[in-house]
Amino acid sequence: MESENPTDLKKVLDALNNSKNLTHWHKAPKDFGPDNPEFSDYNRNDLTDPGDLSLISFTEEFAFGDDSSGEDAGDGNTEEEENEDEEQNLVDDMPPVVGTSLDWMDPAEEIKEKDRHPSLRTAELARHQNSVLMKIQELQLEEDCKKTKDQNVVCCYQRYLLQLKEIKRQQRLQYQQYCKERDENIELEVMRLQKQKEEIRQTLQQNDLEYDQYIEQKSSELNQLIEAAERREVEHRNVIEGLVNDLHTLKAAYIEKYEEMKQLLRDLNSDQSLNITVETMKNEAIKPVDNILELVTREAQTKEELTEVKTNLDTNLNYLDGIVQTLIIKREEQEQQESERVNYEESQAKLRVEQEKQALAMENELYQAKQAVTKVEATEENRQAIIITQGQKRFEELQKKIEDNISSLSEVSNEKKKEIGWIFTTINQLDSINHNNNREKLQKLIAYLSGRNVQNNKKVYCTNNDPLITAYVKFKLIKDIVKVALDTQAKETGGIAAYAWLIVSLMTVYPDLWEIFLYHIYTTCPYLVPLFIYQKEGQSQDDYDKERGKRPKEGFDIYLTRMGNAALLYGLVLAKMCKNSGMPEEAPIVGWKFVAGLLMLDPLPGVSAEILRQFLHGVGSELQQSYGKQFAKLMDYATDSYWIQLEEITNIAKEGESSRNQLQQLFEEYKKTKKLKPNEHINKYN
Repeated sequence: MESENPTDLKKVLDALNNSKNLTHWHKAPKDFGPDNPEFSDYNRNDLTDPGDLSLISFTEEFAFGDDSSGEDAGDGNTEEEENEDEEQNLVDDMPPVVGTSLDWMDPAEEIKEKDRHPSLRTAELARHQNSVLMKIQELQLEEDCKKTKDQNVVCCYQRYLLQLKEIKRQQRLQYQQYCKERDENIELEVMRLQKQKEEIRQTLQQNDLEYDQYIEQKSSELNQLIEAAERREVEHRNVIEGLVNDLHTLKAAYIEKYEEMKQLLRDLNSDQSLNITVETMKNEAIKPVDNILELVTREAQTKEELTEVKTNLDTNLNYLDGIVQTLIIKREEQEQQESERVNYEESQAKLRVEQEKQALAMENELYQAKQAVTKVEATEENRQAIIITQGQKRFEELQKKIEDNISSLSEVSNEKKKEIGWIFTTINQLDSINHNNNREKLQKLIAYLSGRNVQNNKKVYCTNNDPLITAYVKFKLIKDIVKVALDTQAKETGGIAAYAWLIVSLMTVYPDLWEIFLYHIYTTCPYLVPLFIYQKEGQSQDDYDKERGKRPKEGFDIYLTRMGNAALLYGLVLAKMCKNSGMPEEAPIVGWKFVAGLLMLDPLPGVSAEILRQFLHGVGSELQQSYGKQFAKLMDYATDSYWIQLEEITNIAKEGESSRNQLQQLFEEYKKTKKLKPNEHINKYN
């Protein structure tokens, strides 16, 4: 059967593809090299091995490659041989198997057989014919594809031409529209510029007209001003002449009164120093008049200068006239007294003996009364009780004086308090380098207290001179100053002296701030009254701490520092008051009373030493200058008797050693130099 023919082309190809030894039979040979050794599987061709093609019978007529019998055939070839040659030529012209190269080798050469079997040749021809048919079909398909592609290309070309024509048409329409709109815009812009030009021309004409009218108006006003100035100049000249005449008249009257006064002084037998004073007064009154009259002849003087000189001279003349009247009265009194003196001496001579007797009796009674008082005051308890009672009474009187200020705390609204708090932020930090900044803050506070508008952080504040608001502002201002001044940082930078300057400067304008300051400083540190604060029987520790100015949960060292700062501020305020005039009280007397009262009380551990040291550090030098020897005796008592008591109570309580040691250094330095140094910051702020 044909299907069982072992020489069938399909079976031959299947045998070759399924061969284990000829796995690379259809691939082109490669050159030998490192990647392709000579005896590798790729180069192996074992067609002679039995197994794969054992069913195929080979004869001499069936061989791969050229026919070896062609050489012995001669010229007389049969028709069959010619057909075989054509078939051989067709086989030679067959393309290589798919996947092979141009160097494809015929299987006959690989098997090295000289003869080919006719069935195999027929299979090869059929295979070749099949390949040719497939190639023709492929070529036919390619031709059809090419034709289809050409048609598509022509269609696309025509479509592209139509699109290009449409684009060109649209572009032409857009260009025409653009040209039309451009021409319209240009025409509108030209019209707008022409209209603007016309408006500018009209505006210039209007401005020229207005400018001419303005020049004409100002010229008229200037002429009127010149005429008015000329009239005022004439009037001023007349006034000056009148003032000069008045000065001459007043000068002559003053000299006449002066001569009359000198005659009266001579009549009263006044001393030479009084005559010199009167002569100086005359020179001070006449010299400005002579100077101004001399200047009037050389250059023009203002009406105000002449009026001021005339007013001064008139005042001096009235003053001189008053002196003359007084001297006349005094001369009459002197004459009367002289007559009465003789009568008085006669009457006194009679009473002198009797008065001497009465004086001796009164002296004895006074001595006995002093002895009785000395015995009563000699006891320690009575002495301390008197000082404490006086201090409490002084504090109660102080509260009554500022009762309106204290009551204002509950009467002013919270909103107003908040507003006032903003203006007081200026005192939170005084400048320790540029004192001009501090002066500006002082002027702002004075203006605010006087009821003027004050600007702070782009806001305007004013009390409007409301008595209630003013009372609250004064109370709150001094309270905040004392609070900020007692800060530890303020002491370290010398800022306490700055706040002392601020308080004294405010008191110079508003003396009632002195009582408010005393209230706050006494409330902060009751020992400055002075008071002796001791824990009463049944009194809780919290109430006792509150009474002596100690805050809740405040350490003893911090409490001592705060009390010392209060004493230093009190002393610096008094020192500043000693250097200024017109203060509410005599500062040396206040300081003396405090030091003397403190030394008369029993010392307290830590507190007494700290307060005494800081107070002397603030105002001790000024007290020494004011009282001299009396202050030296007071310091001798402090460094001797009082120091012994202080050291003893400190050792028993075992607290306040640091304050005691610092006070000891101050006392030792005083004993060496007999002088207390002024505070190093007192003159920094003036």
